[in-house]
Amino acid sequence: MKAWRWPILALVVALLVAATVIERGEADTESVAPAAVAAVPTASRPGALGSTWFCAAGTAVGDDTGEAEQIVHLANASADTVQGRVTVYPSEAETVSTDVSLVPLARVDLRVSDIVRAPFASVLVELDGGEVAVQHELVGPSGRSLSACASAPAASWYFPQATTRAGAKLLLTLFNPFPTDAVVDVNLEAEDGARTPQAFQGLVVPGGRATTIDVGEVVTLRQELATAVNVRSGRVVAEQVQIVTEAEGPPPSLAAMLGAPRAEPVWLFPDGIGADAYEERFVLYNPSDFDAEVDLEVLLDDPETNGVAEPFEVAVQPRRYAIVDVFADGRVPVGVAHAAVVRSRNDVPVVAQRVVVGQEGSAQRGLSYTLGSPVVAARWLAPVASVAGASGAASIVYNPSPTEPVVLSARMLGAGRYDTIEGLDGATLAPLGRIVIDIGPDGLGYDRPAVEIEAQGPVVVETRFGFEEGTDLSYLIAVPVVGTVEVPTALVGELSQQTVVLGGE
Repeated sequence: MKAWRWPILALVVALLVAATVIERGEADTESVAPAAVAAVPTASRPGALGSTWFCAAGTAVGDDTGEAEQIVHLANASADTVQGRVTVYPSEAETVSTDVSLVPLARVDLRVSDIVRAPFASVLVELDGGEVAVQHELVGPSGRSLSACASAPAASWYFPQATTRAGAKLLLTLFNPFPTDAVVDVNLEAEDGARTPQAFQGLVVPGGRATTIDVGEVVTLRQELATAVNVRSGRVVAEQVQIVTEAEGPPPSLAAMLGAPRAEPVWLFPDGIGADAYEERFVLYNPSDFDAEVDLEVLLDDPETNGVAEPFEVAVQPRRYAIVDVFADGRVPVGVAHAAVVRSRNDVPVVAQRVVVGQEGSAQRGLSYTLGSPVVAARWLAPVASVAGASGAASIVYNPSPTEPVVLSARMLGAGRYDTIEGLDGATLAPLGRIVIDIGPDGLGYDRPAVEIEAQGPVVVETRFGFEEGTDLSYLIAVPVVGTVEVPTALVGELSQQTVVLGGE
Protein backbone atom coordinates (compact mmCIF):
# COMPACT_ATOMS: atom_id res chain seq x y z
CA MET A 1 0.00 0.00 0.00
CA LYS A 2 2.67 2.54 1.03
CA ALA A 3 4.69 1.87 -2.14
CA TRP A 4 2.08 3.51 -4.38
CA ARG A 5 0.60 6.14 -2.07
CA TRP A 6 3.52 8.58 -2.42
CA PRO A 7 3.34 8.89 -6.24
CA ILE A 8 -0.41 9.53 -6.04
CA LEU A 9 0.09 12.13 -3.29
CA ALA A 10 2.74 13.85 -5.39
CA LEU A 11 0.41 13.88 -8.40
CA VAL A 12 -2.42 15.43 -6.34
CA VAL A 13 -0.10 18.17 -5.04
CA ALA A 14 1.14 18.89 -8.57
CA LEU A 15 -2.42 19.15 -9.86
CA LEU A 16 -3.36 21.55 -7.05
CA VAL A 17 -0.35 23.75 -7.81
CA ALA A 18 -1.17 23.70 -11.54
CA ALA A 19 -4.78 24.66 -10.80
CA THR A 20 -3.60 27.60 -8.71
CA VAL A 21 -1.27 28.79 -11.49
CA ILE A 22 -4.02 28.44 -14.10
CA GLU A 23 -6.48 30.35 -11.90
CA ARG A 24 -3.99 33.20 -11.44
CA GLY A 25 -3.22 33.17 -15.17
CA GLU A 26 -6.90 33.42 -16.06
CA ALA A 27 -7.34 36.33 -13.67
CA ASP A 28 -4.29 38.05 -15.14
CA THR A 29 -5.51 37.73 -18.73
CA GLU A 30 -9.19 38.34 -18.21
CA SER A 31 -10.83 39.83 -21.31
CA VAL A 32 -7.56 39.48 -23.23
CA ALA A 33 -6.95 37.40 -26.34
CA PRO A 34 -4.21 34.96 -25.21
CA ALA A 35 -2.78 34.88 -28.75
CA ALA A 36 -2.36 38.63 -28.71
CA VAL A 37 -0.60 38.68 -25.33
CA ALA A 38 1.77 35.88 -26.41
CA ALA A 39 2.85 37.80 -29.51
CA VAL A 40 4.52 40.80 -27.80
CA PRO A 41 6.00 41.92 -24.48
CA THR A 42 3.12 43.15 -22.32
CA ALA A 43 2.79 45.00 -19.01
CA SER A 44 0.63 43.26 -16.41
CA ARG A 45 -2.80 44.76 -15.77
CA PRO A 46 -3.65 46.94 -12.74
CA GLY A 47 -3.89 44.85 -9.58
CA ALA A 48 -1.81 41.99 -10.99
CA LEU A 49 0.04 39.81 -8.50
CA GLY A 50 3.33 40.36 -10.25
CA SER A 51 5.37 41.13 -13.34
CA THR A 52 8.38 39.35 -14.83
CA TRP A 53 10.75 40.69 -17.47
CA PHE A 54 13.72 39.17 -19.29
CA CYS A 55 16.44 41.37 -20.86
CA ALA A 56 18.64 38.94 -22.75
CA ALA A 57 21.51 40.71 -24.51
CA GLY A 58 24.25 43.08 -23.48
CA THR A 59 27.72 43.39 -22.05
CA ALA A 60 28.66 44.37 -18.49
CA VAL A 61 32.36 45.12 -18.79
CA GLY A 62 32.08 48.45 -17.01
CA ASP A 63 34.42 50.46 -19.25
CA ASP A 64 34.82 51.72 -22.82
CA THR A 65 35.75 48.28 -24.13
CA GLY A 66 32.19 47.02 -23.63
CA GLU A 67 30.60 46.67 -27.08
CA ALA A 68 27.01 46.86 -25.82
CA GLU A 69 26.93 47.95 -22.16
CA GLN A 70 23.46 47.31 -20.80
CA ILE A 71 21.22 49.75 -18.91
CA VAL A 72 17.82 48.42 -17.78
CA HIS A 73 14.97 50.96 -17.61
CA LEU A 74 11.96 50.16 -15.37
CA ALA A 75 8.90 52.45 -15.35
CA ASN A 76 6.07 52.20 -12.81
CA ALA A 77 2.84 53.73 -14.13
CA SER A 78 0.78 52.65 -11.11
CA ALA A 79 -0.20 54.63 -8.03
CA ASP A 80 1.53 52.12 -5.75
CA THR A 81 5.14 51.47 -4.85
CA VAL A 82 6.27 48.23 -6.51
CA GLN A 83 8.98 46.12 -4.91
CA GLY A 84 11.06 43.58 -6.72
CA ARG A 85 14.33 41.87 -7.38
CA VAL A 86 16.75 42.13 -10.27
CA THR A 87 18.91 39.07 -10.93
CA VAL A 88 21.88 39.28 -13.29
CA TYR A 89 23.11 36.14 -15.06
CA PRO A 90 26.73 36.87 -16.04
CA SER A 91 28.55 34.78 -18.62
CA GLU A 92 31.54 34.05 -16.38
CA ALA A 93 30.30 34.12 -12.77
CA GLU A 94 27.46 33.14 -10.49
CA THR A 95 24.16 35.03 -10.56
CA VAL A 96 23.91 38.21 -8.49
CA SER A 97 20.64 39.70 -7.19
CA THR A 98 19.71 43.13 -5.91
CA ASP A 99 16.46 44.53 -4.57
CA VAL A 100 14.67 47.31 -6.41
CA SER A 101 11.90 49.67 -5.31
CA LEU A 102 9.80 51.55 -7.86
CA VAL A 103 7.93 54.50 -6.38
CA PRO A 104 4.69 55.50 -8.13
CA LEU A 105 4.91 57.30 -11.47
CA ALA A 106 8.66 57.01 -11.77
CA ARG A 107 11.43 55.32 -13.73
CA VAL A 108 14.49 53.54 -12.37
CA ASP A 109 17.60 53.02 -14.50
CA LEU A 110 20.03 50.24 -13.60
CA ARG A 111 23.48 49.93 -15.17
CA VAL A 112 24.18 46.20 -15.18
CA SER A 113 27.96 46.61 -14.75
CA ASP A 114 27.24 48.31 -11.40
CA ILE A 115 25.81 44.99 -10.21
CA VAL A 116 28.33 42.58 -11.75
CA ARG A 117 31.19 42.68 -14.27
CA ALA A 118 31.19 40.16 -17.11
CA PRO A 119 31.75 39.94 -20.88
CA PHE A 120 28.02 39.31 -21.32
CA ALA A 121 25.07 39.40 -18.92
CA SER A 122 21.32 38.74 -19.05
CA VAL A 123 18.83 40.19 -16.58
CA LEU A 124 15.69 38.84 -14.90
CA VAL A 125 13.34 41.41 -13.30
CA GLU A 126 10.70 40.10 -10.86
CA LEU A 127 8.20 42.58 -9.42
CA ASP A 128 5.25 42.30 -7.03
CA GLY A 129 2.78 44.44 -8.98
CA GLY A 130 1.43 45.37 -12.38
CA GLU A 131 1.50 48.42 -14.65
CA VAL A 132 5.28 48.23 -14.92
CA ALA A 133 7.11 48.18 -18.25
CA VAL A 134 10.78 47.33 -18.82
CA GLN A 135 13.08 48.01 -21.78
CA HIS A 136 16.83 48.23 -22.01
CA GLU A 137 19.48 50.36 -23.64
CA LEU A 138 22.75 49.12 -25.11
CA VAL A 139 25.69 51.51 -25.44
CA GLY A 140 29.06 50.89 -27.10
CA PRO A 141 31.78 52.51 -29.17
CA SER A 142 29.77 51.93 -32.35
CA GLY A 143 26.51 53.52 -31.17
CA ARG A 144 23.42 53.14 -29.00
CA SER A 145 20.19 51.20 -29.26
CA LEU A 146 16.96 50.82 -27.29
CA SER A 147 15.53 47.30 -27.34
CA ALA A 148 12.57 45.41 -25.91
CA CYS A 149 12.77 43.05 -22.96
CA ALA A 150 10.51 39.99 -23.07
CA SER A 151 7.66 39.43 -20.64
CA ALA A 152 7.79 35.66 -21.23
CA PRO A 153 10.18 33.07 -22.67
CA ALA A 154 9.08 31.14 -25.77
CA ALA A 155 9.79 28.01 -27.79
CA SER A 156 10.67 29.92 -30.97
CA TRP A 157 12.17 33.27 -31.95
CA TYR A 158 12.51 34.85 -35.39
CA PHE A 159 14.79 37.58 -36.75
CA PRO A 160 14.11 38.55 -40.38
CA GLN A 161 17.44 40.24 -41.11
CA ALA A 162 20.97 40.96 -39.96
CA THR A 163 24.41 40.76 -41.57
CA THR A 164 27.84 39.19 -41.07
CA ARG A 165 29.54 41.12 -43.88
CA ALA A 166 33.04 42.49 -43.40
CA GLY A 167 33.12 45.04 -40.59
CA ALA A 168 29.93 43.74 -38.96
CA LYS A 169 29.47 41.49 -35.95
CA LEU A 170 26.24 39.63 -35.19
CA LEU A 171 25.74 38.40 -31.62
CA LEU A 172 22.81 36.14 -30.72
CA THR A 173 22.01 35.69 -27.02
CA LEU A 174 19.91 32.77 -25.77
CA PHE A 175 18.79 33.30 -22.17
CA ASN A 176 17.47 30.33 -20.19
CA PRO A 177 16.19 31.51 -16.78
CA PHE A 178 14.85 28.09 -15.78
CA PRO A 179 16.71 25.50 -13.65
CA THR A 180 16.72 22.81 -16.37
CA ASP A 181 18.72 22.87 -19.59
CA ALA A 182 17.19 23.99 -22.89
CA VAL A 183 18.12 22.44 -26.24
CA VAL A 184 18.02 24.80 -29.21
CA ASP A 185 18.46 24.68 -32.99
CA VAL A 186 19.54 27.88 -34.76
CA ASN A 187 18.84 27.88 -38.50
CA LEU A 188 19.71 30.70 -40.87
CA GLU A 189 18.67 31.83 -44.33
CA ALA A 190 21.19 33.84 -46.35
CA GLU A 191 20.92 35.53 -49.74
CA ASP A 192 22.27 32.33 -51.34
CA GLY A 193 20.21 29.79 -49.40
CA ALA A 194 19.83 27.98 -46.09
CA ARG A 195 22.53 27.57 -43.47
CA THR A 196 22.22 24.91 -40.76
CA PRO A 197 25.61 24.91 -39.03
CA GLN A 198 26.28 21.77 -37.04
CA ALA A 199 27.61 23.93 -34.20
CA PHE A 200 24.16 25.52 -33.90
CA GLN A 201 22.14 22.28 -33.88
CA GLY A 202 21.23 20.75 -30.54
CA LEU A 203 22.84 23.69 -28.78
CA VAL A 204 22.53 23.24 -25.03
CA VAL A 205 21.74 26.36 -23.03
CA PRO A 206 22.34 25.38 -19.39
CA GLY A 207 19.65 26.11 -16.84
CA GLY A 208 20.02 29.49 -15.19
CA ARG A 209 22.50 30.69 -17.79
CA ALA A 210 22.74 32.68 -21.01
CA THR A 211 24.71 31.72 -24.09
CA THR A 212 25.94 34.36 -26.53
CA ILE A 213 27.18 33.17 -29.91
CA ASP A 214 29.05 35.16 -32.53
CA VAL A 215 27.12 34.10 -35.63
CA GLY A 216 29.76 35.51 -37.98
CA GLU A 217 32.41 33.14 -36.66
CA VAL A 218 30.45 30.27 -38.21
CA VAL A 219 28.39 31.86 -41.00
CA THR A 220 30.83 34.34 -42.48
CA LEU A 221 30.51 37.26 -44.89
CA ARG A 222 26.78 37.06 -45.52
CA GLN A 223 25.18 40.33 -46.60
CA GLU A 224 21.77 39.14 -45.39
CA LEU A 225 20.78 36.63 -42.73
CA ALA A 226 17.39 35.63 -41.39
CA THR A 227 17.51 33.61 -38.17
CA ALA A 228 15.09 31.08 -36.69
CA VAL A 229 15.60 29.87 -33.12
CA ASN A 230 13.64 26.67 -32.47
CA VAL A 231 13.68 25.13 -29.00
CA ARG A 232 13.56 21.34 -28.84
CA SER A 233 13.10 21.30 -25.07
CA GLY A 234 12.56 24.08 -22.57
CA ARG A 235 12.03 27.77 -23.34
CA VAL A 236 14.41 30.68 -23.84
CA VAL A 237 14.51 34.39 -24.62
CA ALA A 238 16.46 35.34 -27.76
CA GLU A 239 17.86 38.74 -28.72
CA GLN A 240 20.32 39.77 -31.42
CA VAL A 241 22.83 42.61 -31.37
CA GLN A 242 24.24 43.95 -34.64
CA ILE A 243 27.52 45.87 -34.30
CA VAL A 244 28.90 47.69 -37.34
CA THR A 245 32.45 48.98 -36.94
CA GLU A 246 33.47 49.91 -40.48
CA ALA A 247 32.01 52.40 -42.94
CA GLU A 248 31.43 49.97 -45.84
CA GLY A 249 27.64 49.59 -46.06
CA PRO A 250 25.79 51.02 -43.03
CA PRO A 251 27.78 53.55 -40.98
CA PRO A 252 29.25 52.50 -37.61
CA SER A 253 26.28 51.68 -35.42
CA LEU A 254 24.70 49.36 -32.88
CA ALA A 255 21.24 47.83 -33.41
CA ALA A 256 19.67 45.47 -30.88
CA MET A 257 16.36 43.66 -31.34
CA LEU A 258 14.35 41.13 -29.36
CA GLY A 259 13.10 38.39 -31.67
CA ALA A 260 9.49 37.70 -32.57
CA PRO A 261 8.17 34.65 -30.70
CA ARG A 262 5.76 33.84 -33.53
CA ALA A 263 4.79 34.79 -37.05
CA GLU A 264 1.61 36.84 -37.43
CA PRO A 265 -0.70 37.85 -40.33
CA VAL A 266 -0.51 41.62 -39.61
CA TRP A 267 2.31 43.95 -38.54
CA LEU A 268 1.92 47.68 -37.84
CA PHE A 269 4.63 50.36 -38.02
CA PRO A 270 3.44 53.79 -36.76
CA ASP A 271 6.55 55.71 -37.80
CA GLY A 272 8.24 56.16 -41.17
CA ILE A 273 11.13 58.32 -42.32
CA GLY A 274 10.15 61.86 -43.22
CA ALA A 275 13.61 63.20 -44.13
CA ASP A 276 16.22 62.86 -46.87
CA ALA A 277 19.43 60.78 -46.81
CA TYR A 278 17.83 57.74 -45.16
CA GLU A 279 17.24 54.22 -46.43
CA GLU A 280 14.08 52.41 -45.37
CA ARG A 281 13.30 48.84 -46.23
CA PHE A 282 11.06 46.11 -44.91
CA VAL A 283 12.14 42.49 -44.55
CA LEU A 284 9.37 39.90 -44.60
CA TYR A 285 10.33 36.47 -43.29
CA ASN A 286 8.18 33.39 -43.77
CA PRO A 287 9.12 30.61 -41.32
CA SER A 288 6.28 28.32 -42.47
CA ASP A 289 6.08 25.53 -45.06
CA PHE A 290 3.66 27.49 -47.28
CA ASP A 291 3.97 30.40 -49.68
CA ALA A 292 2.91 33.73 -48.16
CA GLU A 293 1.24 36.41 -50.27
CA VAL A 294 1.85 39.72 -48.52
CA ASP A 295 0.83 43.35 -49.01
CA LEU A 296 3.00 46.17 -47.71
CA GLU A 297 1.01 49.41 -47.57
CA VAL A 298 2.83 52.67 -46.93
CA LEU A 299 0.31 55.27 -45.73
CA LEU A 300 1.59 58.74 -46.54
CA ASP A 301 0.87 61.77 -44.38
CA ASP A 302 -1.39 64.39 -45.96
CA PRO A 303 -2.48 62.28 -48.95
CA GLU A 304 -4.25 65.23 -50.58
CA THR A 305 -0.81 66.79 -51.01
CA ASN A 306 1.48 63.76 -51.18
CA GLY A 307 -0.78 61.30 -52.97
CA VAL A 308 -1.45 57.67 -52.21
CA ALA A 309 1.29 55.05 -52.61
CA GLU A 310 0.35 51.87 -54.44
CA PRO A 311 0.77 48.83 -52.15
CA PHE A 312 3.75 46.52 -52.63
CA GLU A 313 2.62 42.97 -53.41
CA VAL A 314 5.22 40.49 -52.24
CA ALA A 315 5.46 36.69 -52.54
CA VAL A 316 7.56 35.11 -49.78
CA GLN A 317 8.59 31.50 -50.26
CA PRO A 318 8.60 29.01 -47.37
CA ARG A 319 11.48 29.55 -44.90
CA ARG A 320 12.73 32.47 -47.00
CA TYR A 321 12.60 36.24 -46.77
CA ALA A 322 11.82 39.10 -49.14
CA ILE A 323 13.13 42.66 -48.98
CA VAL A 324 11.18 45.75 -50.05
CA ASP A 325 13.08 49.03 -50.49
CA VAL A 326 10.23 51.51 -50.18
CA PHE A 327 12.06 54.30 -52.04
CA ALA A 328 13.47 52.19 -54.88
CA ASP A 329 10.74 52.60 -57.51
CA GLY A 330 9.51 56.08 -56.63
CA ARG A 331 6.01 55.15 -55.46
CA VAL A 332 6.93 56.32 -51.93
CA PRO A 333 8.33 59.88 -52.13
CA VAL A 334 11.51 60.56 -50.19
CA GLY A 335 11.04 62.96 -47.28
CA VAL A 336 7.35 62.26 -46.65
CA ALA A 337 6.57 60.77 -43.24
CA HIS A 338 4.26 57.76 -43.12
CA ALA A 339 2.98 54.70 -41.32
CA ALA A 340 3.15 51.19 -42.77
CA VAL A 341 1.04 48.04 -42.56
CA VAL A 342 2.17 44.53 -43.50
CA ARG A 343 -0.69 42.11 -44.10
CA SER A 344 -0.81 38.54 -45.38
CA ARG A 345 -3.42 38.20 -48.12
CA ASN A 346 -3.62 34.41 -47.85
CA ASP A 347 -3.41 34.24 -44.02
CA VAL A 348 0.04 32.62 -44.00
CA PRO A 349 1.73 34.49 -41.12
CA VAL A 350 5.09 36.20 -41.51
CA VAL A 351 7.50 38.25 -39.41
CA ALA A 352 8.04 41.87 -40.50
CA GLN A 353 11.09 43.97 -39.66
CA ARG A 354 11.87 47.55 -40.67
CA VAL A 355 15.49 48.49 -41.39
CA VAL A 356 16.40 52.20 -41.32
CA VAL A 357 19.87 53.43 -42.29
CA GLY A 358 20.96 57.02 -41.82
CA GLN A 359 23.59 57.69 -44.47
CA GLU A 360 26.01 60.56 -45.02
CA GLY A 361 24.04 63.82 -44.90
CA SER A 362 21.32 62.53 -42.56
CA ALA A 363 20.67 64.10 -39.15
CA GLN A 364 21.30 60.75 -37.46
CA ARG A 365 23.76 58.38 -39.07
CA GLY A 366 23.34 54.76 -38.04
CA LEU A 367 21.32 51.58 -38.31
CA SER A 368 18.03 50.58 -36.66
CA TYR A 369 16.23 47.24 -36.65
CA THR A 370 12.57 47.33 -35.58
CA LEU A 371 9.86 44.68 -35.46
CA GLY A 372 6.37 46.02 -36.04
CA SER A 373 3.47 45.43 -33.69
CA PRO A 374 1.18 42.48 -34.44
CA VAL A 375 -1.34 43.78 -31.86
CA VAL A 376 -3.35 46.89 -31.07
CA ALA A 377 -4.26 48.14 -27.59
CA ALA A 378 -6.11 50.89 -25.78
CA ARG A 379 -3.31 51.52 -23.26
CA TRP A 380 0.42 51.70 -23.92
CA LEU A 381 3.47 52.42 -21.78
CA ALA A 382 6.69 53.78 -23.26
CA PRO A 383 9.03 53.20 -20.32
CA VAL A 384 11.82 55.14 -22.03
CA ALA A 385 10.57 58.47 -23.38
CA SER A 386 14.05 60.00 -23.44
CA VAL A 387 17.51 59.13 -22.18
CA ALA A 388 20.69 60.96 -21.27
CA GLY A 389 22.59 61.93 -24.37
CA ALA A 390 19.53 62.01 -26.63
CA SER A 391 19.46 64.76 -29.24
CA GLY A 392 15.74 64.17 -29.72
CA ALA A 393 12.93 61.76 -28.92
CA ALA A 394 9.30 61.30 -29.94
CA SER A 395 6.33 59.02 -29.32
CA ILE A 396 4.15 58.26 -32.33
CA VAL A 397 0.53 57.15 -31.95
CA TYR A 398 -1.21 55.52 -34.94
CA ASN A 399 -4.91 54.74 -35.36
CA PRO A 400 -5.10 51.72 -37.70
CA SER A 401 -8.87 51.84 -38.16
CA PRO A 402 -9.90 52.93 -41.67
CA THR A 403 -13.29 54.17 -40.42
CA GLU A 404 -13.30 54.99 -36.69
CA PRO A 405 -11.70 58.02 -35.02
CA VAL A 406 -10.14 57.48 -31.59
CA VAL A 407 -10.14 59.82 -28.59
CA LEU A 408 -6.93 59.61 -26.61
CA SER A 409 -4.85 61.20 -23.89
CA ALA A 410 -1.11 61.17 -23.39
CA ARG A 411 0.69 61.69 -20.10
CA MET A 412 4.29 62.17 -19.09
CA LEU A 413 5.49 60.57 -15.89
CA GLY A 414 8.76 60.81 -14.03
CA ALA A 415 9.97 61.25 -10.45
CA GLY A 416 6.40 61.06 -9.17
CA ARG A 417 5.05 63.67 -11.61
CA TYR A 418 2.12 62.72 -13.79
CA ASP A 419 0.76 65.34 -16.18
CA THR A 420 -1.24 65.32 -19.39
CA ILE A 421 0.79 66.49 -22.36
CA GLU A 422 -0.50 69.82 -23.62
CA GLY A 423 -3.01 69.37 -26.43
CA LEU A 424 -3.46 65.69 -25.77
CA ASP A 425 -6.25 65.51 -23.20
CA GLY A 426 -9.19 64.13 -25.15
CA ALA A 427 -7.56 64.69 -28.55
CA THR A 428 -9.23 62.99 -31.50
CA LEU A 429 -7.08 60.88 -33.78
CA ALA A 430 -8.69 60.47 -37.22
CA PRO A 431 -8.99 57.10 -38.98
CA LEU A 432 -5.55 56.02 -40.20
CA GLY A 433 -4.12 59.11 -38.52
CA ARG A 434 -0.86 59.62 -36.65
CA ILE A 435 0.12 61.98 -33.87
CA VAL A 436 3.82 62.67 -33.31
CA ILE A 437 4.51 63.73 -29.72
CA ASP A 438 7.80 65.60 -29.73
CA ILE A 439 9.49 64.79 -26.41
CA GLY A 440 12.65 66.67 -27.34
CA PRO A 441 16.16 66.16 -25.96
CA ASP A 442 15.21 67.15 -22.41
CA GLY A 443 12.17 64.91 -21.91
CA LEU A 444 9.86 67.95 -21.66
CA GLY A 445 11.57 68.79 -18.37
CA TYR A 446 10.85 65.44 -16.67
CA ASP A 447 13.51 63.47 -14.84
CA ARG A 448 13.85 59.99 -16.37
CA PRO A 449 10.58 60.34 -18.28
CA ALA A 450 8.14 57.71 -19.47
CA VAL A 451 4.97 58.15 -21.52
CA GLU A 452 1.53 56.62 -21.03
CA ILE A 453 -1.05 56.60 -23.85
CA GLU A 454 -4.72 55.80 -23.20
CA ALA A 455 -7.27 55.66 -26.00
CA GLN A 456 -10.97 54.91 -26.35
CA GLY A 457 -10.14 52.41 -29.06
CA PRO A 458 -7.21 50.36 -30.36
CA VAL A 459 -4.03 52.20 -31.37
CA VAL A 460 -0.32 51.42 -31.78
CA VAL A 461 2.55 53.39 -30.23
CA GLU A 462 6.18 53.61 -31.30
CA THR A 463 9.10 55.60 -29.90
CA ARG A 464 11.92 57.23 -31.86
CA PHE A 465 15.33 58.33 -30.61
CA GLY A 466 18.28 60.26 -32.00
CA PHE A 467 21.52 60.68 -30.13
CA GLU A 468 23.99 63.49 -29.71
CA GLU A 469 26.48 64.17 -32.51
CA GLY A 470 24.34 62.08 -34.87
CA THR A 471 26.00 58.88 -33.67
CA ASP A 472 22.99 56.56 -34.01
CA LEU A 473 19.22 56.27 -34.20
CA SER A 474 16.76 53.85 -32.63
CA TYR A 475 13.08 52.95 -32.99
CA LEU A 476 11.04 50.78 -30.63
CA ILE A 477 7.41 49.69 -30.26
CA ALA A 478 5.99 50.65 -26.85
CA VAL A 479 4.53 48.16 -24.34
CA PRO A 480 0.77 47.40 -24.37
CA VAL A 481 -1.02 46.77 -21.07
CA VAL A 482 -2.81 43.46 -20.48
CA GLY A 483 -6.58 43.88 -20.45
CA THR A 484 -6.55 46.22 -23.44
CA VAL A 485 -4.65 44.15 -26.03
CA GLU A 486 -6.39 42.90 -29.19
CA VAL A 487 -5.50 41.16 -32.43
CA PRO A 488 -6.05 43.70 -35.25
CA THR A 489 -8.82 43.09 -37.78
CA ALA A 490 -9.69 45.49 -40.61
CA LEU A 491 -6.76 47.88 -40.84
CA VAL A 492 -6.15 49.50 -44.16
CA GLY A 493 -8.33 52.08 -45.88
CA GLU A 494 -7.74 54.31 -48.88
CA LEU A 495 -6.09 57.35 -47.29
CA SER A 496 -4.02 58.30 -44.28
CA GLN A 497 -4.57 61.53 -42.41
CA GLN A 498 -2.45 64.57 -41.70
CA THR A 499 0.07 63.95 -38.94
CA VAL A 500 -0.13 66.34 -35.98
CA VAL A 501 3.10 67.23 -34.13
CA LEU A 502 2.67 68.14 -30.45
CA GLY A 503 5.10 69.13 -27.73
CA GLY A 504 8.66 70.41 -28.03
CA GLU A 505 9.37 73.68 -29.77
